[in-house]
Amino acid sequence: MNIKKYSLRLVKEDEEEYIKDIFVKTSQAAAKILNKLFELDSRPSELFVMLALDVKKKIIGAFIVSQGVIDGTLSDPREVFSRALLINAHTIILAHNHPSGDANPSYEDIKMARRMKEAGEILNLNVIDNLVICDENNYTSIYKECGL
Repeated sequence: MNIKKYSLRLVKEDEEEYIKDIFVKTSQAAAKILNKLFELDSRPSELFVMLALDVKKKIIGAFIVSQGVIDGTLSDPREVFSRALLINAHTIILAHNHPSGDANPSYEDIKMARRMKEAGEILNLNVIDNLVICDENNYTSIYKECGL
């Protein structure tokens, strides 16, 4: 019988000095960091991203989960949570940009936010915010707006 042996390794890319030892306590702080890190305000298409935090809400990782088109991106819980679990995150903040400049969440955005929240509960991983970001001052917290 042939049994394939696998190992799983995490590759750490360049560390951004400006997010080292940063604690994320507000949606505004998350929007600012994510916009600066991934340049969400200048992208021509949607980008779905994640901040991974430890128990004290200190940033331990940042990920691009998927890149989409001008009016949408795929956001599968499997893609999100595999990254969070790899680095032993306690809490995550999800976000995507709207190249249109309109930070109001769409019906699909709200549906996806609910799905991520439910998946996080099953995995015992806190999804504390889900943002639509146009720039660091023009963003919406889907969870706060929809009471999730």
